[in-house]
Amino acid sequence: MDAVAEERRTVSVLFVDIVGFTAVANHLDPEQIRAIQHEYFRVIGQIVGRWNGAIEKYIGDAAMAVFGVPRSDEYDAYRAVRAGLQLQEALRGRRFFGGQTVQARVGVATGEELVDLTGGGDASRARVCGRVVTTAARVQRYTSSGTVAVTEITRDATAALVQYQELPPVILAGHEPLRIWQACRTIGRGVDLAGPVRTPALVG
Repeated sequence: MDAVAEERRTVSVLFVDIVGFTAVANHLDPEQIRAIQHEYFRVIGQIVGRWNGAIEKYIGDAAMAVFGVPRSDEYDAYRAVRAGLQLQEALRGRRFFGGQTVQARVGVATGEELVDLTGGGDASRARVCGRVVTTAARVQRYTSSGTVAVTEITRDATAALVQYQELPPVILAGHEPLRIWQACRTIGRGVDLAGPVRTPALVG
């Protein structure tokens, strides 16, 4: 059995889901649905990759990406939010196969998870799993189409670089109310961290 390299690490998870795609798909042929999904997932993959994220999985018309694996720095949460904002910009008004438009909701959650550093490319193992993943998926369900919603930890980690508007708290069964924010725009220094992660030099 291959050894599994694991460690606890703070990561950010982005979850994106098409709004109302089931209703649209009911009027399309399977080939048309497949064509729309291929283009939609290609757009997601390009943007997530530009911001150093890794696509973890595609689930129907949803996608999950992880930021902070295998390499990480203090800007992982910021990259996840920037990817979400850029994704919404790319989808806004875009015409897919057959002239179809697509609207999506994006949720971003940040927290400590047990990370499998060897899981990339292996369908039998996930890079991350647990509370951060499920929180990101839940957060996107409670925001409006065309927007990006984030958890409190994500907001705190990026507040100097992104302007937010607080949304009504999310009530989850068996949990305390979850505070969430909508990402509005980038502010501050206008940091552009697309491209390879640059590991800070260690002094002393």
